[in-house]
Amino acid sequence: QIVQQQGRNGQLHIGFGGASSPDCRGITVEELQRIDFNMLDFTNFMDDLMKNQKIPENDVLTNKTKERIKEIMSQQSAQ
Repeated sequence: QIVQQQGRNGQLHIGFGGASSPDCRGITVEELQRIDFNMLDFTNFMDDLMKNQKIPENDVLTNKTKERIKEIMSQQSAQ
């Protein structure tokens, strides 16, 4: 939605048509390459993502990763 509204419509100036003649096509590869993604505002997307996702704490993630590495190492040494 962000790419369609801000990229296609805002940057490339490719409209969506009207009620009697809608233009619902997607974006071509060439058009996508012309969009400056640094100019897109993903604030609403990031807000929704942060509200709806439980992101693990760094320590929890680090400990989980260390434990998984230990498991893999012990499996490999047992072979």
